Amino acid sequence: MKRKQWAVLALACVCALMGGCGNTKKDSEQAGNGQAITDTVPAITTEFSDSAGLPQFKEPADTDEVALIVTDCGNILVRFCPEGAPKAVENFVTHAKEKYYDGTVFHRTIEDFMIQGGDPEGTGMGGESIWGEGFGVEATDNLFHFRGALAMAQSSLPNSIGSQFYIVQAGEIPAPYLDMMRAGAFDNGVQGYSYPASAIDRYASLGGYPWLDQGYTVFGQVLGGMEAVDKIAAGAVTDQNGTAAKPVKMERIVVMTYAEAKEHAGK
Repeated sequence: MKRKQWAVLALACVCALMGGCGNTKKDSEQAGNGQAITDTVPAITTEFSDSAGLPQFKEPADTDEVALIVTDCGNILVRFCPEGAPKAVENFVTHAKEKYYDGTVFHRTIEDFMIQGGDPEGTGMGGESIWGEGFGVEATDNLFHFRGALAMAQSSLPNSIGSQFYIVQAGEIPAPYLDMMRAGAFDNGVQGYSYPASAIDRYASLGGYPWLDQGYTVFGQVLGGMEAVDKIAAGAVTDQNGTAAKPVKMERIVVMTYAEAKEHAGK
């Protein structure tokens, strides 16, 4: 991992194309918020912890909404954290229900960093929020860029969040950076920021990309299907911006309740 990738994400201007994956589906008569669940729901692999003070790892309530991202490389199940990022969650869920993301691609993929999509143009230059204008970062003290974090992309301009999102694929964080976190000396661009012990412990066990913390909006976490995220990130990248040979498509995003996801997970 290179620190310079923090700046690369903000540009969001290069189309990354990928290939080499296969789609998976299965039939079901159950409905997810009015949509039939006809796609494979991956097994839920998140290690939940109610006492860590990290909403990304508190098990959702059965009535909470989650989303299944159906891709050419397998399917990804994500949960949301509306308490810390209400606008980002409303924006993503509304777009998903209105099929805004259906048929779009992961236009930018960088292994050991992240995969980015949500642009209807597929170039990294398009997309808008459900309000028709950009909105600002929703930074909190308990949502972080752990491996599997779901977050909103933006440009270097203020209030520039639209429709594009990314999933953190980065893994192990080198020990010296974890030591800096513990010593209160880690530089994520926010002067004087201090990481809670629970976040440091989770970064140590799970990995991620803390250089983006506080500068971007984290609004959810992968519940299952990180193997698909890894496949997308490991595609045939041909340059430093993530351009690859063939696009990985998001065929659709299906919103359902957590109870429905559990019922179908891993089947």
